[in-house]
Amino acid sequence: MPVHNIIAKLDNVCGFQVLDLISSDSLNVPSEEEVYRAVLNWVKHDVDGRRQHVPRLMKCVRLPLLSRDFLMSSVDTELLVRHHSECKDLLIEALKYHLMPEQRGVLSNSRTRPRRCEGASTVLFAVGGGSLFAIHGDCEAYDTRTDRWHMVASMSTRRARVGVAAIGNKLYAVGGSYYRYDGTSDLATVESYDPVTNTWQPEVSMGTRRSCLGVAVLHGLLYAAGGYDGASCLNRCSILSTC
Repeated sequence: MPVHNIIAKLDNVCGFQVLDLISSDSLNVPSEEEVYRAVLNWVKHDVDGRRQHVPRLMKCVRLPLLSRDFLMSSVDTELLVRHHSECKDLLIEALKYHLMPEQRGVLSNSRTRPRRCEGASTVLFAVGGGSLFAIHGDCEAYDTRTDRWHMVASMSTRRARVGVAAIGNKLYAVGGSYYRYDGTSDLATVESYDPVTNTWQPEVSMGTRRSCLGVAVLHGLLYAAGGYDGASCLNRCSILSTC
């Protein structure tokens, strides 16, 4: 059940029950924006009686997981948030997480940890690839619950020897080659897949073209290491912020 539907059913109960709900790592939500909006809707249903709960509730909303644009356009402008100094501190914490990615290891806490809903099935993705005659942009997903493969949206670019990693609820395809295995078509571009909308979106490109690269995730950052740039093998590493 979507989180806003659950909180709507709690309209006549105390803030502590809502607090328990949104504190859970297992809360099943497509994004943290849903949690933020649900909390505000619950408070605004009875502003005078519930505004005192805002600081406690906002401590349980994982603000660093919201996009920087959403933090500035929706959180920083919300009077119920700006009214409380504790909430301002939480907003500053979230913005630091976005603006100082190199400090994320130090800034990590319970609010920077993605939620992992219980009972969700594991999905394996096969992304791009190629053969002697063709490079592919197709994507397939294997659902362990149904024991079946099915096609999902294709990438905007054909990619072989691509690096792939998952952060939160998104899958990232990094670099690769779009034409042939001769080093002349290596890519610096990055795109992400959202399984909720079944769409791929462009992300900020790397500074270097890379195929046959290593990709890993640490503290919410995407690392692209090594690979081939069309002329030589690389020993450099790029860091991509996904927020």
